[in-house]
Amino acid sequence: MPRLANRHANVEPVTFGFGGGVNLTRPGEDIGFDEMQECINFEYEQKTGALRVRGGTERVFGFPSPVTDLIHTADGNIMLARAGDTIYRLRLNTLTMTDIGTVEGGKRASSELWGEDGLVMAFGGRLYLYDGNIVSAVETEGAPEAVEIVFVNSGRVAVAGTGSDRLRFSGVGDAECWIEDTDDDSTSRFIEIGYKDGCGIRAVVPAMGDVLIFKCPEGLPELGRIYRLQGIPGEWAVSEHARGTSAWNPNSAAVIGNDVVFLTREGAANLAAVTEYGDFKLQWAGAKVNPALAEILSPECALRNLAGMGQTWVLDGSPGVWCCFYGVGNAWTALRFPAAVADVIAVGGEAYLAMGDGIYHMSAAYKTDSGAPKGASLKTGTIMRRNQILLKRIILKFDSDAAAEVRLRIEGTAADYLLKRARRERIAAIDEKIAFLDDEPLVFPDAAAVTRHRCNIRRWEITPEIVVTDGEFRASYFEIEVAEV
Repeated sequence: MPRLANRHANVEPVTFGFGGGVNLTRPGEDIGFDEMQECINFEYEQKTGALRVRGGTERVFGFPSPVTDLIHTADGNIMLARAGDTIYRLRLNTLTMTDIGTVEGGKRASSELWGEDGLVMAFGGRLYLYDGNIVSAVETEGAPEAVEIVFVNSGRVAVAGTGSDRLRFSGVGDAECWIEDTDDDSTSRFIEIGYKDGCGIRAVVPAMGDVLIFKCPEGLPELGRIYRLQGIPGEWAVSEHARGTSAWNPNSAAVIGNDVVFLTREGAANLAAVTEYGDFKLQWAGAKVNPALAEILSPECALRNLAGMGQTWVLDGSPGVWCCFYGVGNAWTALRFPAAVADVIAVGGEAYLAMGDGIYHMSAAYKTDSGAPKGASLKTGTIMRRNQILLKRIILKFDSDAAAEVRLRIEGTAADYLLKRARRERIAAIDEKIAFLDDEPLVFPDAAAVTRHRCNIRRWEITPEIVVTDGEFRASYFEIEVAEV
């Protein structure tokens, strides 16, 4: 049977996958072929797991001052935003906004659904109620005045302030009842957590029917403790769950599925539910990227679960965002935006970002960031051998649009592929042009194409990169053929 001539008997095909995400814990030559040394502005499609350039952003709301908080409501067409001291109700289907009240406190928002259409929320000051129309402060006798944490437990609103030991619970079904009557079990209650342990409450997360309380000295999560509150008021049981770790602040811990993920000194950790024992086990959700996370995390960091998108974002007040795709094996990538991201929420499976004095809608339907190219890049693992390596062939299966400009290059070499799509007159099909240096371009008639190109490049090590300068691009298969010479 005839076969292709090949004077190198040790030709080795190397297939690079992308499903493992970024891995910063080992040198490039030691990571898996499904992992990357760098992946910027790529996201995973939730249905297929394919790696594509992230969606673009378009400004949909503007405000007289910077937006600091985005808040979910029970209505999928409505979200709340805080800009300055004002709360706005935003209708996403009509892109209209209404001023619905003012609030006090300079902290990030903490909120929870309450009742059929309402919310309870706080910003470091009083507790506030949203009834579907307006926002009003809870000013009844005994009402809390320095609230940074709000959650709902056993039909009660529960609150806490950071630095304290106390959790306070409202009356059953009544967010305005804060006076305790020992003869009436339905009235307000409180409990001290870890009294005199040298730590203060930093975050509280209800999970699996229990409540997890993160405590530490201010700015020192590595000296923290995690407590577990079980039972109902009057029948509470408190146990110490872990030592030597804690969350930075009320916004740095969240429930994702059956796990509680939190940001600590070393990066992103999680308490994984062990259902057969009804317990939690400490693990490291950000194990592959924690070397980078540990450098940026501070008391101002935030963790945001984008429910419905299968993503968790780590915010640090900069244009850069680390993103975990927990629907794709907890793979991590880095996203870059035109301005610092103050907050983000997911509504209807798409993200809305607070940047400066505006709210931006992020969607695959947008090809740019408000007219500016998004750009994206990834760097695979490095191939090293004892002798020099000869790069013989590159095979790339991809999908891009009419405006895509993509370079596939080998680090440290002159190899530079330009993938450019051009639409010809009166031809519905889009041609794919792949140019290798000054060679004649190869033409592929389909929108989804496979490029195969022979090479003759010698290097001591080979690190393939894909750099997208403009347009949409999705990579699904990437293989190179090398021989040791």
